[in-house]
Amino acid sequence: MDGLTGLLNRRAFETRLHEVWEAAATTGGEVGLLFIDVDEFKAFNDFYGHQAGDEVLRQVARLLDAHTRATADIAARYGGEEFLVLMPGCSRHAALERAERLRAGIEAACMEHAASPVQGCVTVSIGLATQHPASGVDPAALVRAADEALYAAKAAGRNRVMMPSA
Repeated sequence: MDGLTGLLNRRAFETRLHEVWEAAATTGGEVGLLFIDVDEFKAFNDFYGHQAGDEVLRQVARLLDAHTRATADIAARYGGEEFLVLMPGCSRHAALERAERLRAGIEAACMEHAASPVQGCVTVSIGLATQHPASGVDPAALVRAADEALYAAKAAGRNRVMMPSA
């Protein structure tokens, strides 16, 4: 477990990713992944201090945890201000709906962020990818695709969900 947020840590996430990937490869299911970044987090820490930054990470983690308790999704802290949500058996359409609900929910929590050029509250950018796994194929490709979509979301102005074209 991640000591700050109580979510799975990166190592535990990678173990779960491989388990979910192999199960989906066997059943023919689809796997979705959200790569989430807290927008302008460095500016937040510089303005409010690291203790306030840690509290924002805990609050974001609580929101992610609440979401995953209502689904079969698995939330983890990837590192710094980055989080992942693994969505076993989740179609592209359903993953996009879940991602947008998460993004909107974090924005609606209205955690003050006066240093953000995006908005006056904490927001997140989300990269989304889905794949039909194949046995023997490295699931790192799913993480890379979600990471690339995250960079596209940031480049497009932040506080949004982006995914690779179908």
